[in-house]
Amino acid sequence: MLAAAPLAKEVDLIEALAHAQHQPRPPRSWTYEHRHRLTERVARLDADSLQRVLVLVFGDANRFRPRDEFTIDFEGLDRGVCATLDAFLDAECSPQAYTRARVKVGLP
Repeated sequence: MLAAAPLAKEVDLIEALAHAQHQPRPPRSWTYEHRHRLTERVARLDADSLQRVLVLVFGDANRFRPRDEFTIDFEGLDRGVCATLDAFLDAECSPQAYTRARVKVGLP
């Protein structure tokens, strides 16, 4: 019971910071609905931003060429990858957001 109090304070702090910044909070769990919304957001991306998403999901070793077909299993993605993609999309796919996202998924 004692260990729960600091966690509750951390959650409250995270929620307060998210509210203070007027940004939507990332979901605590990536439900089907959250993943579906992420899928829809990715589907609307331009080619350059989509290429960056593919690197974040599959890594640098995969080189996709124009007209290549691919499938991203959003239901199978790790929650951390989903959160990273969500943050990248929230930042409008900026180069700075891409650099931060690469670090979060373990890419150089």
